Amino acid sequence: MTDTSHPDDARLIAYLDGALSVEERDKLAARLASDQPLQARLERIERGGRLIAPAFAALGVDAPRARLEARLAAAIASDETRLVLERPRARSWSLPKWQPRLVAAALALFVLGGVVGMSLSGRVDRDAAVTEAAAEGWRQAVAEYLTHDDRVVVPIGSTEQHGYLSLGTDAILAERVAVEAAEPLGVPVLPVLPFGSAPYFTAFPGSLNLRLSTLLSVVGDLLDTLVGQGFRRFVIVNGHGGNMPVTGLATEWLAKPREYRVQVKFTSWYAGAEVSKVAAGYEEDPTHGGWFENFPWTRLADVSLPREAKPHLSSDVIGMATAADMRELTGDGSFGGSYQLSDEAMDHIWRTGVAEVRDLLENGWAFR
Repeated sequence: MTDTSHPDDARLIAYLDGALSVEERDKLAARLASDQPLQARLERIERGGRLIAPAFAALGVDAPRARLEARLAAAIASDETRLVLERPRARSWSLPKWQPRLVAAALALFVLGGVVGMSLSGRVDRDAAVTEAAAEGWRQAVAEYLTHDDRVVVPIGSTEQHGYLSLGTDAILAERVAVEAAEPLGVPVLPVLPFGSAPYFTAFPGSLNLRLSTLLSVVGDLLDTLVGQGFRRFVIVNGHGGNMPVTGLATEWLAKPREYRVQVKFTSWYAGAEVSKVAAGYEEDPTHGGWFENFPWTRLADVSLPREAKPHLSSDVIGMATAADMRELTGDGSFGGSYQLSDEAMDHIWRTGVAEVRDLLENGWAFR
């Protein structure tokens, strides 16, 4: 990998953004007056901005705000769409201990597709984020963060049927546990990748699937992008069993020859040793679409759940079932067991999961 960045890029960008203090600006101006290569670098960055700006300006003409708002209102008017969209959302890109709003806006732009794709649920106000980023010099904020820390969290989930729960359950849980674990540590969290490998659920309307090759390519591209920007320690927080092949990708990606060290940790938060121990104390064999995924933030409004537990579907059958089989065998999509436990029990499990992911972020590194 060739690194084309320059050690003064962050300061030059801040200079162009008007984000430097008067003293810093004067010092840089003095350097620019006598340093021709630095002048050339500044002109190159400024020229790049001028070339990009017209492309983004055209988007405003092609997609006026009034038209987009009208289309969104029409979509929300649909009952099925409303059930999916009206749910509590975890906040992402949080960095409360170190310029939280600034870095949240800054880092959110790394995965623009994730921000735009989830904005319908009300989690991200993209216009506000971009405005704030421009006003406060977000590029300098990211550069400064990377001077004292190199960790970042990459949550991945899925969009698929979960019985009586939200289609976004796996994505909601992966993102939320990542944010709550990372927030006290000041570690940034990417917007969740909301799609995963779920070919066995595609007979259920609303369930989406990525080919494994696509999923692995996307995660690999994200890691490549982030390492190119200076991040070196990555925690992939997984919320979906079908995404387990990402562990192999992480091992392969980690082993690539580099002039610097990178570290990658993959964790399925729901399968952690402590979470599994706590969950087993409430009910054995937690399964898909049942009580173990039924948190206040994954429930749908005005949806009643069955009171009686459902017989468990055999794991052997699940492993050999086609998408059509899965629709027929499960009926409502649940693999069995109770549909809901007390909020106190679920809070206990949740707090355990958050603590386990936080411990990994703090102490899971072989090298410092």
